[in-house]
Amino acid sequence: MKCKKFDYDAHFNDAGIGYEIREELQGKLERQLNLIEFMVDRFNDSLKGESRVELIFSRGLDVSPMSSSTFAHTVRFPVQLVIEYYEFLSTYFGAPSFDLTGQRCRRTSIALMYAISHELSHNLKGHNKVSSCEGLTTDETSLAAETDADFSAGMMCFLFYFNSQEGGEIDRLLSLTKNAGPLFPFCKDSGYSAVMLAFFLHCKTKGGASNYHSANIRYKLLAAGVLFAILKVAPKMQGLLFSGVDEAIEALRVLDFSLHKEHVESFLADDYAEFLIATTTTSGNVDKLRAKWESSSDLIAIAKKYMAGGI
Repeated sequence: MKCKKFDYDAHFNDAGIGYEIREELQGKLERQLNLIEFMVDRFNDSLKGESRVELIFSRGLDVSPMSSSTFAHTVRFPVQLVIEYYEFLSTYFGAPSFDLTGQRCRRTSIALMYAISHELSHNLKGHNKVSSCEGLTTDETSLAAETDADFSAGMMCFLFYFNSQEGGEIDRLLSLTKNAGPLFPFCKDSGYSAVMLAFFLHCKTKGGASNYHSANIRYKLLAAGVLFAILKVAPKMQGLLFSGVDEAIEALRVLDFSLHKEHVESFLADDYAEFLIATTTTSGNVDKLRAKWESSSDLIAIAKKYMAGGI
């Protein structure tokens, strides 16, 4: 397993992590990286050996996952992202003294599932192989690809759990083995995690990131992808998704410290003009590019033959 072979001490040295917390932190990291590896392995299993995505857990202080399809399909997933996401939750919401249901850990896991699903979407859908097309600039094409990947990440994340044929293992990784109806908390936590991951990105980028829509729109894209899948396979669960979104937004609104409030206010401020661009211009560009993306992707052709539970 890649997560077992990762040089944690070397990364901790690079990141300046104190020795007193390394053992506990490594345990958290291994749990999350194991889930990410599990997802990529199942994704590759669905390709029946005709192709694969190579997962690389990377060192360094960068927190942005990267995918490539230039010579082969790869995803570089930074371990630092997991560390900083845990630090973010602790900074804003405190360190839980006891997590009886594993909810904090699970919500972290789902946020990271979105992150890896976003990159797998780039590989699957051919985004990496098209830099411009249909008269669009490179920036317009990139924005369309990132927007499509956000929506697809929500859909892929939900379907990965819903269609899993190894319920015992995925439920164990998500701390759901003791729940009689594990899909219920997974749906609610999916809504919560979409908001929190986007807020984390908002705080990291100070509200601006090139070739992406604002974080306020990105959480809506993630949640919309989840909702699209839910409406197809489990429509009665949509209320749980919305309640998770509402819970996260309320949790942000009641934060006390001035720095927190500043980030929250800018994150939750709706920009109707940008929302209109996202739902018209960017959405239209996604439609224009879809045929070119798909014709450029060997994985799409394989997926159409083999992937179960597709929508």
